[in-house]
Amino acid sequence: MSPVMLVIPRRVQLTESEARELMKRLDVLAHERGPANASSRIQYALTDDKEHALTATEAAAIHAVVATWIGEDPDLEPAARDRLERLHRATAPI
Repeated sequence: MSPVMLVIPRRVQLTESEARELMKRLDVLAHERGPANASSRIQYALTDDKEHALTATEAAAIHAVVATWIGEDPDLEPAARDRLERLHRATAPI
């Protein structure tokens, strides 16, 4: 599995499976622009193996989805939880 690198402005790396799960969760909210754009950005990052900078709207959508994900899944493995918590902090509004 290849890693997915997002720049928010700090670099955050997710595994491919975490990125796909995040996309799936964002796609539930695809009727909203932020989540739809964030899902597309992650999809593109999966295909080209380059870093991708997120817009503030995309970061806000990811922040909300990751907060719910962490709260709903108490059985996350520690390394995955750590990556998601880092992503959550990185996408927090300034």
